[in-house]
Amino acid sequence: MAIGMLIFPDMTQLDFTGPYKVFTKLPGAEVKVVAPLAGPVSANGGLRFLPDTTVDNTPAFDVLFVPGGPGVGAVIEDRGLLGFVPSRGFAPAT
Repeated sequence: MAIGMLIFPDMTQLDFTGPYKVFTKLPGAEVKVVAPLAGPVSANGGLRFLPDTTVDNTPAFDVLFVPGGPGVGAVIEDRGLLGFVPSRGFAPAT
């Protein structure tokens, strides 16, 4: 199972790290941390995370997780990210 976790500036750290811990414990799951751009992403409070890949370089996922937080408003207004969710947020049936 391919799981993508979209991170973005000013997200709530616990909204990301709690589910990350659970997803990495699923047998056979491959978890990828995805961000709009390469480089560190600062969560609300300043803790920084380094993504595995960017939205432009990632395959479709079986599960696409988006945490919450004060920065979600900017995500909702970003047309590129809004296009990413439906285009990579599911793996077509084979």
